[in-house]
Amino acid sequence: MLRISGYQVEYDLMSRGIKAQMKYANKIGASFVLVLGETELENGTANLKNMQTGEQTEIALDDTFEEKFDDIAIQGMFHDIVNDFEKECKQ
Repeated sequence: MLRISGYQVEYDLMSRGIKAQMKYANKIGASFVLVLGETELENGTANLKNMQTGEQTEIALDDTFEEKFDDIAIQGMFHDIVNDFEKECKQ
């Protein structure tokens, strides 16, 4: 689904722990990490972590998932621009 929308997607096939997976995501410069384990599947949600800000957002695994993911990804892409603009406006 996300690949069809133009996102590069990678997932762990090596059964590494979450800490090792996050370290790898940092190493390859991932913008976001989607945490989807047994608990998330049971709850029908996933946790999306912005690797730049550390902010985590819970997203429902339903028909609105892709739209919500896009919204969060776009906000993440423009995070620095918005912050710089807000700083300039305060001066």
